[in-house]
This record gives sequence, structure tokens and C-alpha cells, in this order.
Amino acid sequence: MKHVAMAFLAMILIVPCTLISSASPQRAAAATLPAFRDGGPEPFGTPFVRDLSLLLPPGTPSAESAPFTVPAGKLLIAEFASATVTIDGFGSLGTFAAIRVTKDAEVHDYNLYAAKTGAPDWYVASQMVRFYAPAGATVSLVVNAYKYTPAGGGAQLTLSGRLISD
Repeated sequence: MKHVAMAFLAMILIVPCTLISSASPQRAAAATLPAFRDGGPEPFGTPFVRDLSLLLPPGTPSAESAPFTVPAGKLLIAEFASATVTIDGFGSLGTFAAIRVTKDAEVHDYNLYAAKTGAPDWYVASQMVRFYAPAGATVSLVVNAYKYTPAGGGAQLTLSGRLISD
């Protein structure tokens, strides 16, 4: 029984290795595939990173950053977001931050789940996201200090993903 098991194991390990030799059709086909390096075409779209920031003026409970527009002929696939929010004189009451995508008067907010840090008025979020923004859509950062009026503050967002042809 022991010899049968070892022979079976040897067949599993050795046979596939001998099927894919240097002269195999699979290797020949792989050698003709285009290389996606050194400035060549990207197989999964062009890498994308954008920074957004805003100031929350004193006495203003919410603000929206200046938006950027997804280029014509492209689709933005957002994959990761990292943000910091500071609310001066706000204490531990909390805050709300979101990525806003607007296209043809249709608005979608994608929440960022911020955690309070050791500093009294500083929140951070770093998370995987998945949303799509079509060509011509605007993307912005939105911060809301709930119904309270803070002494001021600001926020910064780094959004990364890919741009692909639509």
C-alpha cells in the first residue's frame, strides 16, 4: 500500500512537470505574449491617484472639496481611500466623511469609516473601496460635523485605483 501511494504521488508531481517542458506549445505561446512593462500598455488600466482637500471654516458644520472630473472616454475604478479629518474645538462628538460621485444630477456618497485617534479632534480612515465613476462624473470629498458648529477644521483624501477605457 505504501508503494502504491508513493507511485501515485510521484505521478502527480512528475507527470505535469514533464508535460510542460521547454519545447511545449504552452511555453512557446507564453513567449509571444506582449510584455506590459517599460511604458507598454497596461493590461488592467492606467494607475490612478488623486489628492483632495478642503477647509471647514469656523461656524460651518459641513464642506465639500473642489471636485475633479473623470476624463472623457475613461472609467474610474476606485480601489483604496485614505483620509484624515481635523475638527477644531470639536471634542469627541464625531464626524462624517464621504466620497461624493455626481453624474447628470445623480449623487452617490460612499462613506469613509473614520476612527478617532489619540488627538482630541483628529480622525483617520484608510480602507478598501470599490466604486465606479463614468467619464464626465465629478468626484469630491464631503465632511459633515453633524449638527454642531465647530471652530473650523479640514480634511485630506487620497483616492487610488485605475482608469480604463470605457
